[in-house]
Amino acid sequence: MTGYRTIDCGDYDFIEIACLDRFQVQLTLTDGDVTGVAAGVASRDGGEFIELTTQDGNSSFVRLDRIRVLTVMSRPARFLQHTFSNDHSG
Repeated sequence: MTGYRTIDCGDYDFIEIACLDRFQVQLTLTDGDVTGVAAGVASRDGGEFIELTTQDGNSSFVRLDRIRVLTVMSRPARFLQHTFSNDHSG
């Protein structure tokens, strides 16, 4: 995988919480939005991905370095929104 940038540990913690609690989340990405249930984190091809289970039951994998904002749609939730600290401009 070319151009993958590791995200900050603090940002990664929010991804892990969302997956542990299986929150319904909306991810604001560098190129759009995606919604689903946070199911887990996977490493492959030199990068890290969050697995989302979509409404139709399919899995979608999103590169962690593409995420700008994670918004939790589930209630109750340990947090409501997290803005990622990495520069995603390139």
